[in-house]
Amino acid sequence: NLGGEAGSAGHEYLAILVPQGKEAAESALAAILDRWAIDDHAAALLVAKLRLFAPQITDHALVEVALCLLYDGSVVSVDGARGRYTTPDDAIMAGSLDVIWSEPEPLRWEECDPSVAGSDGGRWVCPLGSVLWLADYKLGEDRNVPRATRNRQILWGAVLAAKWTGASRVMPALCFVEHDSMPAGRWDMRRQPGARG
Repeated sequence: NLGGEAGSAGHEYLAILVPQGKEAAESALAAILDRWAIDDHAAALLVAKLRLFAPQITDHALVEVALCLLYDGSVVSVDGARGRYTTPDDAIMAGSLDVIWSEPEPLRWEECDPSVAGSDGGRWVCPLGSVLWLADYKLGEDRNVPRATRNRQILWGAVLAAKWTGASRVMPALCFVEHDSMPAGRWDMRRQPGARG
């Protein structure tokens, strides 16, 4: 089972893979393994999984998105990752999403008032009629991971991402990165995207 530092190293690799491609991720892999001080056995298992993995995710996807739910019900982007976030005083919770994108139209950047907290002078919007997808990568064994339809981590991520982008339909998914599975990974998700009523 790949947890701890190996899992973090895998997520760092995957955050490069989707937007920049296989060549960029592979060229960074040795440095990532060194940075996380992965032992030889765990490194061999991780590399076997990562080298085969070729997700079918658009290069317009956003990776490692840190979001925060505020007491007024709004969601803003924040700095940080892996449980350590810089949040406003009125924060309820913060968390990171491994990867989000929308189909058939890609997420669109819209300018907004830069004084709005967490706006960065704009915000990502899910176009009307598109489905917002979000995936949580799983690098370990799946026997202790609840299914996507009951997985609180990905379901809360779906709530935050939908509010943040204004999406009317959302598809949360788990993507298991396995050395003996299909190169696109093994996906666990609902059959149809959820919709706001």
